[in-house]
This record gives sequence, C-alpha cells and structure tokens, in this order.
Amino acid sequence: MFRQRINIYGKLDFMGWKDLLYFYENEIHHRGQGYVYLRSLGIEPPSFVDRS
Repeated sequence: MFRQRINIYGKLDFMGWKDLLYFYENEIHHRGQGYVYLRSLGIEPPSFVDRS
C-alpha cells in the first residue's frame, strides 16, 4: 500500500509513504504551534517526550 497513489481529503494525491510523512510532519508542526501559544500565555507546556 505504501507504493500506491492515495488521494487524501480529495486534495492531496501522494504515494502511500509520503502520506505517512505528511501526517507525521503535520503533527509536529501543530504541536509546535500549541507550545508557542501556551508559552506566550505564560503556561509551561508538558514535556515533548511525555505522550501518555
């Protein structure tokens, strides 16, 4: 399945392995946005490694 072309959300048309990379990078990006937002509010965000 990683070598097949997959259409995501009717917009993104990537190979399966690129979809996986896209979701991973997207999670990192939005997590970073959340951390910046929390810090700008004076709140210390939880450690990045603690995912439980």
